[in-house]
Amino acid sequence: MADFSDIEKLLKQKIPVIVDWFHNGDGHYSVAVGLTTKNIILMNPRFGTFDTLNRVDFKRIWFDFPGDFLKSKNDVVIRRMIVIEPKKIRNHPHPLITK
Repeated sequence: MADFSDIEKLLKQKIPVIVDWFHNGDGHYSVAVGLTTKNIILMNPRFGTFDTLNRVDFKRIWFDFPGDFLKSKNDVVIRRMIVIEPKKIRNHPHPLITK
C-alpha cells in the first residue's frame, strides 16, 4: 500500500507516478506530477488537464476494485500506484534510447 511519501520520493527523482483512484463512480488512472504540503497535483489523461486535490480528500478516494460492483472486502485495492522507471544503458546519454 503506497503513501504520499512514496510519491514524493519518486517525484524528487523526476519519475512520474500513476495512481489508481475512484473518480465519478469508477476506477480512474492519473499521473501524479506534484505534491504540496496540502495538495496532490494530477494530470488527468482523459481530459489532458491538471487537477489539484486536497491530500485528505484524495486519500479517501485512493482505492479501486475490479469489476462493476464490489463483491467482497478482499477485492478492494487500497492506494495502488504504478511506477515505470527508464532502463539505464551503460555509457549512453539518454536512458530511453536503445542502441
